[in-house]
Amino acid sequence: MDWSPVDNTTSIESRYKFEKPYPLPEWAKLIFSPAALAIIPNDYEMHGLSNNVIESFELYLDVLNNSKESLDRTDYIIAAQNRHSKNQQKNERTFNVLKAKLGLEDAS
Repeated sequence: MDWSPVDNTTSIESRYKFEKPYPLPEWAKLIFSPAALAIIPNDYEMHGLSNNVIESFELYLDVLNNSKESLDRTDYIIAAQNRHSKNQQKNERTFNVLKAKLGLEDAS
């Protein structure tokens, strides 16, 4: 879970501590923020993870409600989103899911 740094100035970090972090691949380090939450949760951590998602979503809604100033930065936002998409294409899992659902040609 992450607020990938496209145009937000709000940082989100989990207030919950989890036992087993999930190591991010190199492509992910290029697009995710340093505060990205990548974990392999155990059964006891699911409540904290769920609360973390809810708190993040509530904060995200607050950011959206106050985002009118972002309209002046449209070109920057588009370039940042394109950079994110280009690096996300390096995610083999995403590619494999798309290939299974859409076929090789449309996934590429």
